[in-house]
Amino acid sequence: MMPGCYRADAFACSDDRDCSSHAGGVCLSFGCAYPDADCMSGLRYSDIAVGTIAGACVEPDGLGATTGTSGTSGTSGTSGTTGTSSVGDESSESGGEPIGCDAADCGEGECVLIDDEAACACGVGLYAAAGPTCVRDPCEHWRCFHVDSGAPEGGDGSRDAPWSTLDELEAQYPALQQPGDHVLLRRGARWSDSLLLDDLVGTEDAPIVLGAYGTGDAPVLARVRVYNSTFVTVRDLEIDGTDFGENSGIRAQFVDHVIVRDNYVHDVIGEGIGLHYSAEHTVIIDNRVERVRSAETSPDPGLIVVADDWWNSNSTDIGDHHYIVDNVLVGLPPATEGPTDRGIVLSNRDGVGDFKVLGNRITGVVRQGVWFQGRGYGWLLHNMIGGIDGATFMPPSAGGWWGALIVSHDAKVRVRGNLVFGASLPFLVGAGGGEAEFEVEGNTFAGGGEGWTLWLGQARGSIENNLVIPDAGAAVHQTDDLGQLDDLALRGNVYASDVCSTGVFGEAPTDFEQWLALGYEQESVCEPVPGISSVAEFPNNPANWGPPGALVPAASWERCGAPVGALDCDGQPTQSGVRTWPSMPDNGGRGWEGPALVRARYPID
Repeated sequence: MMPGCYRADAFACSDDRDCSSHAGGVCLSFGCAYPDADCMSGLRYSDIAVGTIAGACVEPDGLGATTGTSGTSGTSGTSGTTGTSSVGDESSESGGEPIGCDAADCGEGECVLIDDEAACACGVGLYAAAGPTCVRDPCEHWRCFHVDSGAPEGGDGSRDAPWSTLDELEAQYPALQQPGDHVLLRRGARWSDSLLLDDLVGTEDAPIVLGAYGTGDAPVLARVRVYNSTFVTVRDLEIDGTDFGENSGIRAQFVDHVIVRDNYVHDVIGEGIGLHYSAEHTVIIDNRVERVRSAETSPDPGLIVVADDWWNSNSTDIGDHHYIVDNVLVGLPPATEGPTDRGIVLSNRDGVGDFKVLGNRITGVVRQGVWFQGRGYGWLLHNMIGGIDGATFMPPSAGGWWGALIVSHDAKVRVRGNLVFGASLPFLVGAGGGEAEFEVEGNTFAGGGEGWTLWLGQARGSIENNLVIPDAGAAVHQTDDLGQLDDLALRGNVYASDVCSTGVFGEAPTDFEQWLALGYEQESVCEPVPGISSVAEFPNNPANWGPPGALVPAASWERCGAPVGALDCDGQPTQSGVRTWPSMPDNGGRGWEGPALVRARYPID
């Protein structure tokens, strides 16, 4: 059974408080029952009651009397033990013969095969249920608790008598929790304070979900913290830290198997979404994070931070296995008070885990778009990074750490199919004096200032088949020590310019022919590319970014049959899939393959 899978197993209640999915719930011997006028007794068992009773009317002569053989039902209205895959948007499990996608009904979701079993990837607004399938209302399949800021205090967490305050939720829910619970905040409700979820224990089959119910805008609160918990999903919330004076956003620490998805986080201090202190097996997907500002306690704000807390000498490592996928990230630009320093920060000081950063769109930050530092393996694929324009560049040897995309220290990273444009320094590798190892292939790097398009530091690896578009008069790449390039292979790159220069920082530039004669680069050319120009302007809203037309080669280009860069002459990606990393010891070089929601979009080759 894969990590993140969950199944609607039979639910055994202990008292009436457990039966809160609908009004009037009562706890009987074989599960919860709810009012139903079509039943002679006036009650019908829940779809996740035990055995053949699930979904059946309660016998009028014996509330709670058994009316069938015991067993497990993983599907609404189905009796006995199911042998089909019972999956959610995380992965799958089977109690019998595997079920293929031809036999699965994922509803509005998408079927993915995981270990030859069907799993349903449930998209925006969908919840996983048994079958496998995806549903709009999880409370038909899972036990639910409800919170509504407009309700009177003193409720019991049911839909008809919800808790009113986050304090009530914090005080009462931990003692009631069971795997598979959905704790739902009413859409349109608003709280100005913080929510702490501590010591929650979901399971591989049934994670605990914090989400939303009803119609309208997402529920609003100032901060969410998830500590010391396993198998938890945080989704469908708006986090607004405008009037919250402390560090805000969504933060998780000492957690395992946590998913943060479909949230809108904005106007917060410190970090939009932060994972620290032994967090592992995490997924941050489909979130929008905007306007993260600095404060005295958070001088280096970041939109998404998955990292050891190096700034306070924390001795606890971040933990292994992380996905950051398809998020839209917009910082506060340099001209504003307390601008956002960083887009995505990845730091793993002592571990050897994997970080997969896929399909994100990032703009409006001052220093780093994506910064991978420390140890571990990374995959940076299909990200779009624009408008990273901070202070005057200094080389790493002088303490500079600026760049739209940075690989530093001992990280081992594959950088493929990324579009970087409108940035004063698009790509920097080998910062910090470590021994980074990387493969940089099929990217498009377009300069947006007078600096260098690529900075080459101490590293091992290759930079191949990239399209590099320097600004007029800017160097295509620089280093502060040619000796650092001995273990670096530059090959087959196209520098889209009439005139190209390179060389050593602080020394007179070297023209491109002289550079090639030094032997550090082979099979690369400096020449104009039809249809290509530097991108100085782009839409402020990354959600509206398509492939910038100025970065798509014209059909007349002689290399269209085997293009370099991130986009071919039709504007389609040249790179696909997440390639295995042969030197990685985990799972045949794949690392953690992640839940179905990720695999449906980014399969591992």
